[in-house]
Amino acid sequence: MRGLERWGAKTIMDRAFDAFAALPAPEHAQNWWSVLEVSPGASEDDIRRAATRLARIYHPDNGSAPNERQMQIVNAAKDAGLKAVRSGC
Repeated sequence: MRGLERWGAKTIMDRAFDAFAALPAPEHAQNWWSVLEVSPGASEDDIRRAATRLARIYHPDNGSAPNERQMQIVNAAKDAGLKAVRSGC
């Protein structure tokens, strides 16, 4: 800790943490089940099927309607849903 202050690294660390605190909240602060269009009590298989269905629509490699941002939201919802099912919430 003393070295951080001695070489001025403390101010760099403080600025970095201030920058993280200033980040805006995620735009997609929706429930994972509403993004995936499943019920809150969905199984892992249901979550994976719904994510795959939506990936076919929004994947950036899809020539008809690619949407990278929406694909990120779908992936985050799938991860959150799988985590919730595995933890029993």
